[in-house]
Amino acid sequence: MKLFVREWGSGDKNAVLIHGFASSSHTWIKVAEKLAADGYHVFAPDLRGHGNSPRGNYSSVKDWVNDVLESVPANPTLAIGHSWGGLVLSEALSRLNPAKSIFVDPAWFIPAFTVGFARRALFNSGRWSKEKLTKFHPEWLEEDIDLEVEALNQWDRSSLKAITGGVTKPILSEFLKTHWKSSLTVIPRRSWLLPKFVSNKIARAGVKVNIVGFNHMIHRDSFEDFMLSVRSFA
Repeated sequence: MKLFVREWGSGDKNAVLIHGFASSSHTWIKVAEKLAADGYHVFAPDLRGHGNSPRGNYSSVKDWVNDVLESVPANPTLAIGHSWGGLVLSEALSRLNPAKSIFVDPAWFIPAFTVGFARRALFNSGRWSKEKLTKFHPEWLEEDIDLEVEALNQWDRSSLKAITGGVTKPILSEFLKTHWKSSLTVIPRRSWLLPKFVSNKIARAGVKVNIVGFNHMIHRDSFEDFMLSVRSFA
């Protein structure tokens, strides 16, 4: 499936940014603008069922991965994936082949008993008003709130069927053995997607782990600290 892709910059280094559930490429605006200023040509797709991209089948992560691979250039200098986008990036890694990859509170582990809760929470978030989002994210600019409301209204909530529980393949796969030198994982102090025993496992495998901020939307809630991590690594 060919995805809608938003672009920034015209540098000779490519960067691919992959958003999470109930969001869109708009979530990366501030990050993309900074990267473009640093000489990157940034590509941020709307995943299937999100933003301006088509709807479709949601039964397999492989479908989401193939969408991204069909829609963005291979061999980018940098790839960043947030939440579900982090899982998609990790599954796409061997074929996308970025020089460096950053996983932002990636959906590598969802305890089976919280799957129903996660689905309900995300499903209900699709009904949030501008006023409720502002209360939940008081530090966000009004423009960011408006873009998030737009993304929630565009999002196909039936895509939630893709969420399943347990430790996902990247944690135990060749990913940790072959890409640890070129990968950074950024997680908040409170992460329900990456419990401490999982992040410790990643760190023991050699992947660099940075703790930034307190909430899941690290790249928006703790933007300056997040960009420090990105720039020091990339």
